[in-house]
Amino acid sequence: MAYIVLLALLTQLHERYPNPPPSPESAVSRHSDSGDGSESDGSMSFRKRDNGYDSRTGSDSSDSQKVPSSQRLDSMTSRWTTPSRPSSRWRFNPDITPHERLYVLDIARFSGGKIFLGASSSFPESFDPKGDVPSHARMFWVRYNLSGRRLEPIAVPGADAVVTDVFVHKGSTPVFARDGAGQWYAKGRAFTVRYAVPETYFSDRLPEEALPVPPADGRELRRLARKYVGQPSSLRDLVNRLARYFRTFRVGRLRRRGHGLVQSIMSQKRGVCRHRAMIFVAIMQAYGVKARYVYNDIHAFAEVRGTDGWHRVDLGGAPSRLPRRPKRRTAVKLLSLPGSGTRGGKIAVSLRIIGTVPPVICFSLSSHGRRIVLRGFPAPSPGKQQISLTLPASLVPGRYSLKRIPCSVAGRISMVLPLN
Repeated sequence: MAYIVLLALLTQLHERYPNPPPSPESAVSRHSDSGDGSESDGSMSFRKRDNGYDSRTGSDSSDSQKVPSSQRLDSMTSRWTTPSRPSSRWRFNPDITPHERLYVLDIARFSGGKIFLGASSSFPESFDPKGDVPSHARMFWVRYNLSGRRLEPIAVPGADAVVTDVFVHKGSTPVFARDGAGQWYAKGRAFTVRYAVPETYFSDRLPEEALPVPPADGRELRRLARKYVGQPSSLRDLVNRLARYFRTFRVGRLRRRGHGLVQSIMSQKRGVCRHRAMIFVAIMQAYGVKARYVYNDIHAFAEVRGTDGWHRVDLGGAPSRLPRRPKRRTAVKLLSLPGSGTRGGKIAVSLRIIGTVPPVICFSLSSHGRRIVLRGFPAPSPGKQQISLTLPASLVPGRYSLKRIPCSVAGRISMVLPLN
């Protein structure tokens, strides 16, 4: 009898106070704050959906990945985890662990002593990533293994990366997309991409330029930054001051929290990579500088915009043994060289590649103390193949010797030297 009365009472309560329908903002999933892979205390990811479509992943909600579109600063300054194995969805050559550029947030808001990060636009729009190779660039192979059913976030080697070649192994030609924060997406199955990234991206030495006019709402955070790093005189000075300060941080618990989370972290110099990168980006934006928070499964770092493009700024983090792929040997054997060539034309070089194919092969064209570096771009499959080299139009007629050199050496030589 008591059960019947209780059931009737619950029924009446349900009819009187029905559950409200779920809103598009109600899809909240707790995620691992992947600055160092640790779970952030109370950190949430909000995914805006419309009729089951996830605007952050470009996929149906029934088969979507939990991709965070927002993060906030947490107090777990001593917690991080490192995956035991690298991702099976992509493979970089050369390996860039832990700097895979996967998730990107470009808005930092400072409120109540805390920092909240988000994306200016989380809707990916298709674009053509192909372009010419910059004169000074690092080359990368990235082999992707995706589902092919939807747009998925992909890791790329740099912010201003240019796609030079795409080799499809399975499925159709991949489609690339990018959202307002600069995060990359792709839809495809198995394919290999050759990227060219400007050399300036890998240096945190920004141009010597004046700081922009700072926004009014960043006054409090600027005052806090000046307390610990002083008054900057330029953009380079600001980045250098903050980078030196954050790189002195230690991994450990906060002893107390009396004046806000950000001030406690900065005064005690505690935090792993996500804490350093979040506060760094927020301070840069408080000075009116374009900056972004970038992270993957094991690390977080920052990107700062200068007049010469984006620069990666790594502030360090927790010391841990990162999952790395085993190194594979590469052997390149020249089979035949061209007998002659014309200025501004192309020459074909026949070679055999054993092992892992490098994304670029460098050659030295020299004569009587004059040397020019030529770059060739092989296909990703090992074996016998021909690559073409473009001779500069300023080449002086004469006899030259052509030999293969390490690209690490070639990077220190101008692409075209003045020939007398």
